[in-house]
Amino acid sequence: MTNNKLCFGTANFVKNYGINKSEGYNQKKVKIILNLLKQNKIKYIDTAINYKNVERKIGKFNLNFFEIYTKIPEIPKKIKNIDLWIHNQITLSLKKTNKFFFEGVFLHNPEDLLKNKNKQIFNTLETLKKQKKIKKIGVSVYDLKTLKRIIKEFKIDIIQIPYNLFDRGQKKKELLNILKKNKIEIHARSIFLQGVLLMDSNKLPQSLKKWKSKFIQLENWCMKNKVSKIQACLNAVLEDKIFNKVLISVENEKQLFQLLNAINKRNKKNYPKNLQTNEKKLIDPRLWKKN
Repeated sequence: MTNNKLCFGTANFVKNYGINKSEGYNQKKVKIILNLLKQNKIKYIDTAINYKNVERKIGKFNLNFFEIYTKIPEIPKKIKNIDLWIHNQITLSLKKTNKFFFEGVFLHNPEDLLKNKNKQIFNTLETLKKQKKIKKIGVSVYDLKTLKRIIKEFKIDIIQIPYNLFDRGQKKKELLNILKKNKIEIHARSIFLQGVLLMDSNKLPQSLKKWKSKFIQLENWCMKNKVSKIQACLNAVLEDKIFNKVLISVENEKQLFQLLNAINKRNKKNYPKNLQTNEKKLIDPRLWKKN
């Protein structure tokens, strides 16, 4: 049941992704990971058009077992025919992945919906939905303010939002509960905060050392309760009924084995409840290089 809630994120397939500067995946590694996912009945994959050649890489293998979510990149300002541009993006992505349809398509930049030609973008996605090229229309968001504006104006099917031990405040929880009641599918991403929640507190990047005490607090809790960091992070989201899907991502097959082992051995309700913070420069990776 838990594995059906997991969605494998492919951002780390891209070289130099994230704060850990991922090595990227060659075709051999992609094959190994896809086989491991299939063996463990993890059927959902999250990717994006912006992830360089990732769609083409995974598309070289038989993806019949998998359901794919992808993301449309920010629409370039020079594009005059937005309808045609979106149709071409989705058609090319389907061709790359050898799929007839996507389980869901997110807008990577939700602000696109709130600009002047917003209705055109959403109408185009609705047309693709009627054509059965996509099953669900969604947005990938960072902040509640943007999410509130979008759900007020558009009938969104799915949302993807950061949620982890540091970023799980009451206001976010209340809004997600409302979305759940309105039958909007909710995906939790960044459950390890791009990997920094699993880092040794003595090896934090310079931009995050200001909050070293919070990382030490997590380490102390884990030692006291005999729970690994990875298990604590997983526990905070996997048992929460708000989430339909939980994104996981790894840099290699060894990490995937460790992750699956942690999932199978975890104490479901055991995680620190008092680590959440409103410090944007800590919980929003877009701001890490600026603090």
